[in-house]
Amino acid sequence: MSEAQAVAVEETLLDLDSVDEMSFDEIPDAPGFIQPPDGTYMLCVEKAAIESYKTKEGEARKRFAHYYAVVDVIELSDANEQKPTVGDKFSERFMMNEKGLQYWKTKAKQILGDVGKITVANALAELSTGNYTFKARVQTKKSKGKDGKEYNNVQVRVLKAPQEVEL
Repeated sequence: MSEAQAVAVEETLLDLDSVDEMSFDEIPDAPGFIQPPDGTYMLCVEKAAIESYKTKEGEARKRFAHYYAVVDVIELSDANEQKPTVGDKFSERFMMNEKGLQYWKTKAKQILGDVGKITVANALAELSTGNYTFKARVQTKKSKGKDGKEYNNVQVRVLKAPQEVEL
C-alpha cells in the first residue's frame, strides 16, 4: 500500500473510542433517496446511464436515467413541505424509444451546454463526472398506469445552463 493510499484509509476510518460516546444528535443524517417536493433547486448530475429493467410482465427493457443530488433548495412551491437535505438524491428516467431519446437529448444538451459533436456514450460519461450543477424547476406529475395504479414521475426543467450558474 502506498503512502497516499494509507493516508486515504486513515482519513476514512473512525476511531471506535471517539464514536462510542457520540450522541446521535452530533451525527449528521446521511443523504437519502427522495421524491423531491415541487420547487426550484440547484442540482448536480451524479450519474447518467442506460439501465436495464423488467416490466411487471417480465419483459426486458432499457431506459435512460439521470441521478441528481440536491445542492441547494432555492424555493419550494408549498412552504409547508419539508425541505430536502443537501445531498438528497432522486432520479429522472426517459423511455428508450424515439420520443424518449429526443427528450433525453434535449435535457442532456441543456445540462452540458455546447458540447459540439458527441456520441451518446460520451454524453452519458460526461454527465456522470459530477461536474454539472444547474438551476432547475422540479415537478412531480401523477399518472395512471395500464394496471390502474397511480405513479409519480419527477420532471426536471433546466432553468440555467451550467456555465450561467453562480454558486
